[in-house]
Amino acid sequence: VKALIRMITNSDMNIRLLINSAIDNERIKRNIPVVENNTKHSFFNWNTSHTTTERKGTNSIVQRARISLKDLNLELTKERNEEDEDDNITFDNSELNAFKLSDTETNKEVIFSSSRNISLFLTSQRRSRWSAAIMAQSMHLHSFYSLNNNPLSSEFLIKQQFPMKDTIVKFALKARTNNLGTPEFDELINGRDHTPCPGCLEHGKSCIQSLSHILNGCVCKYPEYTRRHNTIQNIIVEYVKELSGVEEIYTDNSIHMSGIPDELSRLRPDIVAWINNRSKCIIIEVSIPYASVQWNANTLENVYNFKMEKYNGLVTFLRNQGINVTYGAVIVSSVGAVFNETIKDINRIFIDRRKCKTIIKRLAINSIIGSINVWNHYSRPPNNSVNSTNTANSVITPNSIEDIPEDILESLDAINSSDQSQSCLATETDTDQHPDSPTVPSYDNEAPGDALIACNNNVPNNKEFIYVSASDSDEPVEDDSLSDDDEQ
Repeated sequence: VKALIRMITNSDMNIRLLINSAIDNERIKRNIPVVENNTKHSFFNWNTSHTTTERKGTNSIVQRARISLKDLNLELTKERNEEDEDDNITFDNSELNAFKLSDTETNKEVIFSSSRNISLFLTSQRRSRWSAAIMAQSMHLHSFYSLNNNPLSSEFLIKQQFPMKDTIVKFALKARTNNLGTPEFDELINGRDHTPCPGCLEHGKSCIQSLSHILNGCVCKYPEYTRRHNTIQNIIVEYVKELSGVEEIYTDNSIHMSGIPDELSRLRPDIVAWINNRSKCIIIEVSIPYASVQWNANTLENVYNFKMEKYNGLVTFLRNQGINVTYGAVIVSSVGAVFNETIKDINRIFIDRRKCKTIIKRLAINSIIGSINVWNHYSRPPNNSVNSTNTANSVITPNSIEDIPEDILESLDAINSSDQSQSCLATETDTDQHPDSPTVPSYDNEAPGDALIACNNNVPNNKEFIYVSASDSDEPVEDDSLSDDDEQ
């Protein structure tokens, strides 16, 4: 196709005369009439509806390009001029003609008189086609909509200078294409009898052991979900500490202020940072749902909107108190897709675009690493003893379903109720009401001695920077191989 276009747009008039004559001669030899009035045509002025009367011709570049255009669902025609008759479009060899190349799959077209940008057009249309195909709501591709126009969430797959571990890349590809060896696949492919999730069955829930259920919807994997959530939360906290003027950071803690309504005082945002003597406040919520489309509803979008609405009253109250409030929701799918609105929130909170890119990449890879830990534990027998020693190979589960907070159960119910279909609405559980979480100190200007952290490598004596956390761990994740510097 590109060879033919280079000839019909060649600056040498003799070459244009040669190829245009070849096009006309090929049409005549094959007994193909010219296009009739208002008849759709795909190759110049050839009437393709008369294929039954078409005779054999030569294996020329004209015929090869014509077949290639048909196979690629492309149309190449001459752009009409006012003086062109409807049924007799001719080529003027004295001047360069304008042509139109149309992609019938993407409904895009380009009008050209030079072959300069044709390769770029064909490449972009090929990418658009694959992008549309890979976002099809099938059993294997239902999560890829969340990765559309989201290159930072997948940069670790193509990073060549410091490549990611093979185990992480392999898991990411299999999880994103839903090709992990789940019991659901064994039942579908090998015709096995349906076996509900044994952990959920003990709590009266009959759930298909699909990937969405394993990564986000199982009652017995709540501690693993919490650790994954806390890893993402700690990454955000790490960068919030670096913001100018930050004096206090609280995680999983309610806000106590005079005059605050009871329903707002019971809210426990994942991250609350106070700046410049509490004249400014940053509130950030974190959630790690399973990316899918349920009844034409985007799971990531639903979770984001829920988080924004949940804290809308609190944000409004603080602003009415004269406090400058910045609120954002960090929504990362369990297979490492950072939601587009979250990317906007990160850019709005942290400003520095290079640092924001690093944050987004770290969130994506750490979400996948957290899901690897969930996956590695899914087939192991649950440990129902609360007092048993927690090792790397053990799973901590609640003694009973009563040990799990009500809001978590509601989330799991929503997951399990739709688990009969492959893609389910699975919302990552919050950590602010974990039954094993330690008691959080009251929100005031004083904090326990062990809550003081280093500020510029020095522990402040005047408590200019206070960090109180109710998370399981505030240590950086060991597997996080992305640094602040994109060069490292």
